[in-house]
Amino acid sequence: MKSISLRSLLLFGIAAIQVVGAAVFLIMFFTYANRAADNHARENLDWALTSVRQEVVNFFTNAELAVNTAIRLSLSPLLDTSDPAQLQRYFLETLEGDPQLTGAFHATGRGDFVFVTRESAFLETGEYFARTITEEPDRRTHQDVILRTSAPPRAAPASDISGFHPRERPWFTGARQQDAFAWTEPYIFFVSGQPGITIARRVPGTGEENAEIFGIDLSLLGISRFIESLTLSPGGQVFVAHPNGQMIAFPGYSDSPGVASMTIPHFSDHHDPAIHAAFAQSQIFDQVSSDTSSAEFTFEVDGQKYFAVFHPLNVGSATWRIGAIAPSRDFIG
Repeated sequence: MKSISLRSLLLFGIAAIQVVGAAVFLIMFFTYANRAADNHARENLDWALTSVRQEVVNFFTNAELAVNTAIRLSLSPLLDTSDPAQLQRYFLETLEGDPQLTGAFHATGRGDFVFVTRESAFLETGEYFARTITEEPDRRTHQDVILRTSAPPRAAPASDISGFHPRERPWFTGARQQDAFAWTEPYIFFVSGQPGITIARRVPGTGEENAEIFGIDLSLLGISRFIESLTLSPGGQVFVAHPNGQMIAFPGYSDSPGVASMTIPHFSDHHDPAIHAAFAQSQIFDQVSSDTSSAEFTFEVDGQKYFAVFHPLNVGSATWRIGAIAPSRDFIG
């Protein structure tokens, strides 16, 4: 009887050890498998964001290219900057050729200004708003028209430009003082009342006093539409942000409060709780400080795990952040 009990006890102990060992093995296996799956998902998201980041860089580079092209033409007989009508036609062709650009302009140190934009409250499809300001010693005149490619220009609604002085705009003061591109921080455009950024550059050979400056406007709405067109993952989102939390571009921008209030949107105003949770990781901005650094982390919203990756995005002298978030189901079955 005793031998049977001891043998049973021994067999039971061996079985228990096997069960515990199997359980430990399974726990370790699943832990390792989940960790490996998470790492694989992060790597996929990081790779996708790297690809998207390059497309965003190309987007901004195209704006710089448009400015340089205008400058080169102005230094040749092909573009006469003293002819506002010719400048308007050229800017209209520029915007029609690249739908991602919002506006184009030429300004002088005297205060003259020629500007064409695709964004204005009273424009219909296919129309562009054009403004010409001429500064004379004893007076200042301006003319606003609406341009259409298939019809003659029509008069634009009357507007007050007393608060607009090209030489006081951030893009002018920035470009006048250097030979390189001047990138503005996000600000409110005078004509449309919508936020955007401007890339401007002084024409070589013109000094600070007699400066001639060409520039391109990029509205945050236009940048966001471009961001929305990029493919990351089925449920992924890409966004560009300023280190201070201002949102430069993000999906659903047209429905954000900033459009109606004509203000620069902040991540705290975003309706998506996943965006809130991602930006709550404020330390990411301290980690992302150079071309080679990045930040990766996971978070949960309503029981759904998300992966997040942030990379630096150098724009002019500023370092913005381009980020991506995606639910784990996009990468893990």
